[in-house]
Amino acid sequence: MNEGVRVQGVTLPQNWGALLLRGICAVIFGLLILDWPGVLIIFLVYLFGASALIGGVLALFTCLSSGAEKGHRWMLLLQGALGIAVGVYVFCRPEITAVALILLIAIWALISGVFETAAAAGLPSGTAGRGLLGLSGVISIIFGLLVLGHPMAGIIAIIWLIGIYALIGGLILIVLSFGLRSRQRQLRSGTA
Repeated sequence: MNEGVRVQGVTLPQNWGALLLRGICAVIFGLLILDWPGVLIIFLVYLFGASALIGGVLALFTCLSSGAEKGHRWMLLLQGALGIAVGVYVFCRPEITAVALILLIAIWALISGVFETAAAAGLPSGTAGRGLLGLSGVISIIFGLLVLGHPMAGIIAIIWLIGIYALIGGLILIVLSFGLRSRQRQLRSGTA
């Protein structure tokens, strides 16, 4: 198994493409939601289920292929398992109501935000992407708290928030993946 590149005691994953794919999926999800704010709730349910499932699978793949330190690996493992569980649940129970879906998304955002923030805090200062990962976590936590605090504020407003959240989070992951790719190239060429 390819262990990755070690920088300041942290192993950077070799597969920056998995991070890029997660970002692209989130951007597509966000754009679809913003383009169709009146989308049927069942479509939103399946779209969210697919996003959670793909994100969970990619988090597990990253955990298993990155050679991450044991202290950080459990967070990716838990995030991946939760993503898969949420995705499977959504596909098995598509009749869940809009409010239940909104609350599920808010809880998912909070959990992901806590894990991303903790992962960023655990990285040494100066590590490429640390700030972006922390920003993504903070945005997720704020989004989750706002939605939990006002679930009945209006489904269209919530759908727009979900779209913007997914779009911004996806763009951050895309930028982070290219930064990781660039850093890995610098390390390979010896210019780091």
